[in-house]
Amino acid sequence: MVERWTRNEEVYILDGLDNALTVTATFESWEYRQAYIDRYAYDFRLTDPERQALESEQRGELESAHVFLVAATSTKMQWSDFTAVDTPWKIRLVNDQATCSPPSPRPRAARDRDDAQGDARASNCTSLHPTSSATCSSCASAHDAGRRAVPARPGVEAFTLEFTGALGRAELRWSSAAE
Repeated sequence: MVERWTRNEEVYILDGLDNALTVTATFESWEYRQAYIDRYAYDFRLTDPERQALESEQRGELESAHVFLVAATSTKMQWSDFTAVDTPWKIRLVNDQATCSPPSPRPRAARDRDDAQGDARASNCTSLHPTSSATCSSCASAHDAGRRAVPARPGVEAFTLEFTGALGRAELRWSSAAE
């Protein structure tokens, strides 16, 4: 399941061959969230009401934002810290119809939820390395008079999470249909 919704990309600075950014992002689709709910409920032995509450929470989050679990590394740690005020990267979500969803004001650390859910969410990211910075980046799901950008918007076949800046560009692309 994780592999289906995860993409990665590397950006190098040719002058000195610095690794400006190695980024992996997992889109938290409904299919992904259902697997997360199943695993979390099993691991933490949730009761039926607790599981229903978790499912309701996940559905609400899905309806309010497109969430990506992002792991990043770079030669200089500050280059991969998306939570920093002076991050060198602009993150945005664009669909194949060139509609852009605005990002949240600042990404949050993956573990900023309650400890158990944050740790479980971060552990689902298979590319986490001890030097990785793990964040949850989100983009508003509704814009343009309430229309959704991805993937539920009619006619949208693909969407891209872009990391752009003076250091380079990384584009992580997903098909709207399950691959």
